[in-house]
Amino acid sequence: MSKWEVNCYIADFGCNVVPHAYFCQEYNAIKTNPNIFVDPQGVAVLADGDRIIRIESDDLKNFHLKNKDGVKSNRISKQQFQENLHSFLKTDNGKISYERLKTIAKDFNASIVPVNKIPETNYCPACQVIDAGSPQSKNSGVAAASITRPLKKDNALQLSLAAGMMMPTSDFKTANNMGNATDYSLNAYLPVWQYGGASGGVVNYGGATGGVISFGFNAGIAYFSGNKDYATSGYLPYNITGQTGSPTIAARGTGSPKQAGFKTEAGVQANFSFGSYTISPILNAAYINFKQEAFSVTQNSSVNGQNYDYNLYSQSKSTTSGFAFAAKLRHQYKLGKQSQFSVFAETGYMLGPKIAVQSTYLLPEGQPKDNGNYSLNQINNATRAVSESTANFNGWMVNAGVIFSFRGQARAVCSCCGKMVNPETHNKLLCCELKPTPKKPK
Repeated sequence: MSKWEVNCYIADFGCNVVPHAYFCQEYNAIKTNPNIFVDPQGVAVLADGDRIIRIESDDLKNFHLKNKDGVKSNRISKQQFQENLHSFLKTDNGKISYERLKTIAKDFNASIVPVNKIPETNYCPACQVIDAGSPQSKNSGVAAASITRPLKKDNALQLSLAAGMMMPTSDFKTANNMGNATDYSLNAYLPVWQYGGASGGVVNYGGATGGVISFGFNAGIAYFSGNKDYATSGYLPYNITGQTGSPTIAARGTGSPKQAGFKTEAGVQANFSFGSYTISPILNAAYINFKQEAFSVTQNSSVNGQNYDYNLYSQSKSTTSGFAFAAKLRHQYKLGKQSQFSVFAETGYMLGPKIAVQSTYLLPEGQPKDNGNYSLNQINNATRAVSESTANFNGWMVNAGVIFSFRGQARAVCSCCGKMVNPETHNKLLCCELKPTPKKPK
């Protein structure tokens, strides 16, 4: 089963267990107007895209009508029914009356097309039990009761939209006076290789119920911003001789948001799917542009009846760009078997570039008096000391959002024309019928 996936349908008692009593499998039309091909012996198949399904013969229909009541009433066991069915199929001529064929064609809005021979490539006889990994001959007695599915799919793009939080490390918060930032991101995942599935070794067509592994490229953009008030607890005021009451401290920023940045990233992603649940490790290289507005911490003192403002600390505006690495782990849940939407949550850690911050702070003239106070002249004659601190823009990321998955288009090599085709639109039966016969050498 390395190249084909065979979805099996084992009938409880013949073809009458499905909405249409013509096949031992549930049939959902793909094409609006399928074809019914019939050979000179009266054997007919329904060809819907790449699906070739044999229509039960008149004798087989009568066989089911005679035996289904026995199965329902437990007069005949299911095992005995299958044994009787296998024996019958070895002698079944496959013929269908033209009147019945017209009725079937009307039900499926199909066209009846006479052909010289019905090829058995990818052939799916009706009403038989499968016990092998590939479709068998119609005369083997044990055959595929379903349609083969191609392994290869076109790459199916996934787009994700998320919002969350970026939480810098304590070292970076201290050096840059930065708090947590809100993060908005848009990412894309393009799988380039996949393996696994419910059938073991192939990718399920139309959604797996077993495990599927895929590997591909991840790319995205993100915007983050923070507007947290600057803390003033780390800045101590200077007491001045003659002051009335204790001095007050306030932080003053210029601009909003106080910190903001963009991030572009690209790298690799792997998906490990188990039914509707998928876990995805992601490793990206990123480029960050980070901007922080200037701010200052001021002291207000009332001395001898007059108010004085002093700039205790000033941090200049900074803009930094650099490369980073981000590792993320995403948990994804699909909203329904056939849904293209999923919800996800992810956590990650980013190793960012070094960001330098220049600041100045007030340095009073001389030493304070014994009581710890400075004179008004000492404060007025103060100088400003310059300081520079650096820290890596490292931090944790937590995000949640939605994913939209584009539907991948199935691809397979046609055994008749040898081309890579879409099996849902390529009619292999007609392709084989029209295949030129090689000329005999003279």
